[in-house]
Amino acid sequence: MLRDAIHLALTQQQHKDLQPRYRVLLDEADLEAGDAWRPVNDGWLWSSDGVVLLLNQAALRDESYVLHEFTILWLRWREARDHFRFVIVRFPDVEDDLLQRKLGPLQLLEVQQIKLTEVFRDNVEQTKTADVKSEIATVVAKVISAMQNLPVTQSSTWTETQLINTLTNETAQSIQLRPLCALLDLTQDILAKGKEEASRLIIRRLLNPEKPIGAERFEELRAIVDYLITLFRSRDQVQLFIHHLFPHLWVNAEAAMRLCRIAYRSEGPRTVVWTRNWVQSEEMYLRRAWCTRLRLVLPVSAKSGDAEDWNNKVHEALSMGFGCNPATTSADKLRNRIRKLLDRQGEPVWVVLSASLIGSDIMEKLRSKWPEVLFFIFDSEDERAKPADWEWSQFERVTPALDLSIEEDAVAEWTDLMRQLDEGRSGSSTGRASK
Repeated sequence: MLRDAIHLALTQQQHKDLQPRYRVLLDEADLEAGDAWRPVNDGWLWSSDGVVLLLNQAALRDESYVLHEFTILWLRWREARDHFRFVIVRFPDVEDDLLQRKLGPLQLLEVQQIKLTEVFRDNVEQTKTADVKSEIATVVAKVISAMQNLPVTQSSTWTETQLINTLTNETAQSIQLRPLCALLDLTQDILAKGKEEASRLIIRRLLNPEKPIGAERFEELRAIVDYLITLFRSRDQVQLFIHHLFPHLWVNAEAAMRLCRIAYRSEGPRTVVWTRNWVQSEEMYLRRAWCTRLRLVLPVSAKSGDAEDWNNKVHEALSMGFGCNPATTSADKLRNRIRKLLDRQGEPVWVVLSASLIGSDIMEKLRSKWPEVLFFIFDSEDERAKPADWEWSQFERVTPALDLSIEEDAVAEWTDLMRQLDEGRSGSSTGRASK
């Protein structure tokens, strides 16, 4: 009843001048029969310009996909709160202490909220009293007010902003984007909107979260990279552009967002394990998850050593990551810096370790010494040397598991792209059949 009223009001609002500026989506109504609903819904969450979330206690009991949705929305709101409209309509059974206990690290109490009164305590779908109707009208008016002047042309994430800015700044006139439109099968009409808006539409095409990862996305990048080399003023700018875009081409978004949920939750393991072969895979998964710089992803390695040796290695890596002298920086100071980075900017600190080099006893001591740090433990197909005494119940697997064949394709694509940039010539993209 309330949901339908909000949906109807937003639809009427955006049509009132007979020039619709945005599309209003309702999960049950707008999913096509046969759709794989989770990828489609994820696509809506990542690309929408505003979201109204109806939150009741039942939703908070769902420890899987609902938390996944919350994490996406909170990340987008944190990155672009001036442009992305996020409103939570809270039912009376969701009190502040419950919200803080379940989702405290996501800081949802900072998001604009509309709290329903006790008339919604019962099953409102079956209630048609004057009080309920009056409150529905009040809530609808508040939602409409919050969604006024919806900024539909704003970027949704830091990564999208960087890509748009790079393409816009490297383009003197919108006509220079015509070859990109042709290569990406975009209408030339977008050039009339100016180079910034045309750049935005090109980048949104490349980042389209509804498109399957892998071969098709690699092919799109291959199609445009030659022209980017001629368009951009320096090799460094082309490499930076590829660096921002590449995680979106092959990283499983569901697995990446699971990393976010692990980082922000208040209970449960904060150490993840997986099998991978590429040294850059951890960083690419984390960049895909946060769609931002995520400055502190620190690989730590040593040939051997006891717990104290490994602790010193982690201390050194954290100190250097924060630009501090390890010899003069205490563990307490580093822990304080880690907490501030997460609390103020939403950025966790990850330390990457090899399962073949470290045992469970050492790992347990590191987790005790650095509870604010998230540990990313990897093994590879070649090694398979995980210590037999590891207590895997204390860790969480990356799920869905990394598809090593897609990772292999990503490595090959990345290697070809970097070689092409090093050669500094266009026309060298050869393409390759994916598996």
